[in-house]
Amino acid sequence: MKRLNLILIGLIISGCSTSKLPSLDIPAQFNSATQLNQNIESLPYLAWWQQLHDPQLNHLIESGLTQNNDIQIAYANLEQARGQLRQVQLSWIPFINLYAGFTQNPAFGNIGTFYGMWPQYTLNLMQLPTLQKQAEYNLALNQAKISALRLTLIGQISSSYLTYLAQQQQLALLNNLQNDLVLLAQIQRQALAGGISSAQSVDLLMTQEQQIVAQQQIVKNNLVASQNALRYLLNANPGKINAGSNFALLNESMIKPGNLPASVLANRPDLLIAEMQVKIADEGINVAISNLFPAIQLDRFMAMQSTEGTLANPTTPLAMNEAYLNWQITPSVFGQIEANNGSYKAASYNYIKTVRQILRDVDNDFAANNYLALKLSAERNAYQHAQHEFNLQQGLYNDGIIPYSQLINSRLLLDNLALSINQSKLQYLLSQVLLYQDLAGGYSYKSNPESKTTLSTNKVN
Repeated sequence: MKRLNLILIGLIISGCSTSKLPSLDIPAQFNSATQLNQNIESLPYLAWWQQLHDPQLNHLIESGLTQNNDIQIAYANLEQARGQLRQVQLSWIPFINLYAGFTQNPAFGNIGTFYGMWPQYTLNLMQLPTLQKQAEYNLALNQAKISALRLTLIGQISSSYLTYLAQQQQLALLNNLQNDLVLLAQIQRQALAGGISSAQSVDLLMTQEQQIVAQQQIVKNNLVASQNALRYLLNANPGKINAGSNFALLNESMIKPGNLPASVLANRPDLLIAEMQVKIADEGINVAISNLFPAIQLDRFMAMQSTEGTLANPTTPLAMNEAYLNWQITPSVFGQIEANNGSYKAASYNYIKTVRQILRDVDNDFAANNYLALKLSAERNAYQHAQHEFNLQQGLYNDGIIPYSQLINSRLLLDNLALSINQSKLQYLLSQVLLYQDLAGGYSYKSNPESKTTLSTNKVN
């Protein structure tokens, strides 16, 4: 009964420990979110990238989530954390030593020839529960790290692939611009031969054409780097990546996601990581304090002996019991407690910092996404006006009212506007990717029909 009381007291003491998270003021809404930003339920389970309707992107993300090296490392660390938890859980079980041989040790009663077993149980009723809690938090932390890696990987693959497609389109648009510059230079040379143009005009066009050639080389190099970056994320050697879509035709009408700050924080794996770090550090204090508590030692030695130190067949039973407290207080424990208190404070401040960073980043994402959408729309409007002007000038040229060089100059304006639109479309799509990533979208996605989540149309201010 006394032993049971000791066990209950220890469990009550250890159960009183609760990990304390810092309390923070969380805004009700994001300042930069608009009525266009729609609340998406179960956002972590949503394969949002499938809105782009690009099978190659879908394939790359599926492959990356299974083949990426960092993901494999994270799963290995998770396995290690499970083993550490299992190790603590098995510490609740007594261990048994098996013996056989001969001894004249007076501490054993000069038993002689013997064989037997010695179950032993050493238990610190404060320490084991806190160690188990700490191991459970560590397991949750490693699970959150996998989620964080999946979230980052989806964003990296999406951004890299979209950049690759945009660079292909940019190279094609640069080729168009180069061809028009070369054509205009030829017209100016003919005019120069006729004495109605200057050599300076021809030289200026040739300079511009060579600048385009230089840009083409940069884009070609970037294409190689983009392919290698994608293949690295897929744990593959450098090589080619097939493009599934024409960037100019790529669907960009993804739902503009939104969510309330509290929901975003609840979904973010990096905040869960910071939370687990606080709890692990808090339990570390309890583990250090537990060293001030006594350990209970319970032993029972059961054997067959020959008695009186003789070498004979062991036929006489022997049993010995021990039950005592092992209480050792080391002064260094107080330093350990102080150090763990410092670790808890550092983890708490990191938790606060993580919350503030998440709120800042998401609000910035809303603002950037809205700004880039307006920028892209304005540039497309400008292109439409330039296209209308070009159509008018083409009619004037066909009627012999304006020279061909003026028509080509108008087409050069279209070429440059197309390049700007291509870049703006990439910036807008990348802002969409970052917004989904910072809203914690897609990391819990599983590639089976039951896991697919539909899009809600609830709007968030």
